[in-house]
Amino acid sequence: MKPVLDLPHDYDIALNVDLPAGTNGRLFEFNPGNGVTVRTRCLVEVHPEAANGWTGRFVGDYDEPPAISVVVSSPDPRRVCVVCSGRGYLVDIDQPQQFGLVECFPICSVRPIAPLDLIVFGNFTDLVAYARGGLLWKTPGLVSDELNIVDLDGELLTVDGLNTATGQTVRVAVDVRTGQLKV
Repeated sequence: MKPVLDLPHDYDIALNVDLPAGTNGRLFEFNPGNGVTVRTRCLVEVHPEAANGWTGRFVGDYDEPPAISVVVSSPDPRRVCVVCSGRGYLVDIDQPQQFGLVECFPICSVRPIAPLDLIVFGNFTDLVAYARGGLLWKTPGLVSDELNIVDLDGELLTVDGLNTATGQTVRVAVDVRTGQLKV
């Protein structure tokens, strides 16, 4: 697991921690709640600037690779995003019991876009973007498989992936403000 803290945030994190929790025993369990088979658990300590810290144990439920595990600062400086083996959680740092799942699974790529206060997640075929207020857009079916975020040029995010009908790699650009394809 690695940190990607490109967006402004009001906390510090510690990775590769052990139990018992080093944050006064405040341990929170995070899972999608749908009876998933746990493949891994990721432990992350979160230390808000103006509140007591806590440790989160996050359920991951997809193989790595292609899924990823990463801690990412979110467009809201009071929320942290933890991706554990493809499962994404957006957590309020002051009230960790207040969390939501990222509407992308399994997460295989992530791209924070600091100038626009956005974060984009990709699975095998789709992209979703989150802004400070939550889900901003979804763009399904960009490719047939193996979606890969390639580049960001201004407000255009380039992705490539497989077109299974032709067996060829295709490359498309998406407007990061709207999720619309650009040609």
